[in-house]
Amino acid sequence: RRGNPKGIRDWEDLVRPGVAVVTPNPKTSGGARWNYLAAWGWALKKWADEARAEAFVSQVIKEQAVVMFALEWCEFCWAVRKLFARLGIDFKSVDIDSVALQAGDLGTKVRAVLKQRTGAPTIPQIWIGGTHVGGAMDLFEAMRSGRMQRRLAEAGVGYDGNADIDPDEFLPGWLH
Repeated sequence: RRGNPKGIRDWEDLVRPGVAVVTPNPKTSGGARWNYLAAWGWALKKWADEARAEAFVSQVIKEQAVVMFALEWCEFCWAVRKLFARLGIDFKSVDIDSVALQAGDLGTKVRAVLKQRTGAPTIPQIWIGGTHVGGAMDLFEAMRSGRMQRRLAEAGVGYDGNADIDPDEFLPGWLH
């Protein structure tokens, strides 16, 4: 972080792939060159991490008929899990706050990819047959309107079509 201008907390705030940051450091020989290379290396690593997260999200959505990007502690995620369990829907839950996805901060990067793709910063985010449904409330509305059932059928996902369920019964009590 030599040569870091006053007020700049992190090079990541300044560096994007393809943008060079050169801050001469008169106290060390070759300081400007070193800072340029360090900033460029940081940008490439960040870009590679983002590309890895993008590829991970794409692969999960492609390989799973029903996928929910979730948080382990989220009450709305619990509500969706309960609904899917009651209907017998086989699904993949990608818990972005799990220990496995914290390695290399992948969970945070996956969340950024989801926000970029959906425009929504909220979790859960659900896909059926490769199509984005939305969050928990969007899924519950899709169930009430029949859109969820149509998407499940189009994706070849079996479920209990005879279940008489009000999805709102799965929502946290503090919402009622």
